[in-house]
Amino acid sequence: MVVVNLDIKPGLSLGDFIIGMPIGKVIEVIQRCNHFKGVELKYNKDEPFQDNIVIDITKNGILLIFDPKTQLLTKIDIYGVCYNNLTFNDKIIAAPNTPLRYADFGTKFGPTFPGIFDDETRCYIVQYNAVISGIKFYMLIPNREMYTKIKQKNKMPFTFEDSSDAEVTRISIYNSEHSLNNSNNDLLNDNMSFNDYDKPEIVAIIGKGIFLPKEQKQINFNCTPQDVLMDIGTPSKIHYKTPNSNIIHAANSNLGIPDFFYNYFDKGFDILFDGLTKTVKKFIFHTNFVHHYEFNRYTKSRFQIKAPKNYLQSHSIIFNNNNNNNNNNDDDNNNNNDNKRDSYDDLLLFDDDVNNNVQSQQQKNISDLIITADTNWDEIQSIYKANTITPYVFNRGFGNPFGEIRFFGFPGIIFEVIENNYLGSICLFKYEE
Repeated sequence: MVVVNLDIKPGLSLGDFIIGMPIGKVIEVIQRCNHFKGVELKYNKDEPFQDNIVIDITKNGILLIFDPKTQLLTKIDIYGVCYNNLTFNDKIIAAPNTPLRYADFGTKFGPTFPGIFDDETRCYIVQYNAVISGIKFYMLIPNREMYTKIKQKNKMPFTFEDSSDAEVTRISIYNSEHSLNNSNNDLLNDNMSFNDYDKPEIVAIIGKGIFLPKEQKQINFNCTPQDVLMDIGTPSKIHYKTPNSNIIHAANSNLGIPDFFYNYFDKGFDILFDGLTKTVKKFIFHTNFVHHYEFNRYTKSRFQIKAPKNYLQSHSIIFNNNNNNNNNNDDDNNNNNDNKRDSYDDLLLFDDDVNNNVQSQQQKNISDLIITADTNWDEIQSIYKANTITPYVFNRGFGNPFGEIRFFGFPGIIFEVIENNYLGSICLFKYEE
């Protein structure tokens, strides 16, 4: 086994694994370093938010623990303390055949408060830094009686009855606060924060377009690639569509000119442009659930989808309406370039925490419908009252471990529902009311 050198920064990182990293970035680190072996991904498929997502690097004795909703790294457990070369302040504190002992704490880490005995793990736990952020060392003690004797002696650091020193069997680096301290967050280039999860990166109005609060930019269905490049920046990739089996469902073929995507993998969404009109045709948001065939291709999109007032009262099911089955924006050809951004009054109608310029009376133009990456299909069915819809079903064939995918369509929106009844993606498109 190759020994890996890993530097410990309490409350912040272990080597290149940084608290607050998205799961995709962590996987990149693992793939980039060939020394990490025996990697296992553990998650709850049926109830994805009930248990943490865990990456277990078995050969190196490292557990990487992620919040199931934010998909951000919240805790690093080193259960193989002597599997790697662990350093702190440029000094080796543990290595193969060199255990970390309690007696060494004073010289290697400095003074701290006395530890506590945990009945569940039968460990003596020593903690450094604040309660909410720092590092914990676990030392397994054979039984409670021995601990009682050690405590009665009131002599620290303690030794066992055979005069041997207590050895650290597990190290936890954690940040249990729901926001990272930006002043100590230089390692995280994008200043990721746990609290940011409750603030959408994208707010969309069905049939209108999207608003990006952080960039204070708005994009509607008449925008051109130049508009998008100016407002959002260069995409991760540009992909041109190729004909597929679903072409039979399309009423128009765009005269052989292919539509094309701007893929923003790090933002978790795509923008589809009409190949003929060169204007925005669709927005696709990705939820990045582990049990999805495109997992780890996109960062989880933090979107919030709303609808114009009276949208739900006037909606009809598009999959049962052949006239609406194609989502082409043929009428866009008649739009004057001067009107490319004429729908911004609707896009600006968002909550005060998203747009500080919003007036409360403007909310009358927005319905109560709110859909996020965490909304499941049961909730959407209750919103749309769509219990009897027949979906379009897609299966990737024999040996597919992800199960079948169902697509449900309504005016301006299509839901991709995966096997556990959560959303794999959401597609927004322009529609005629």
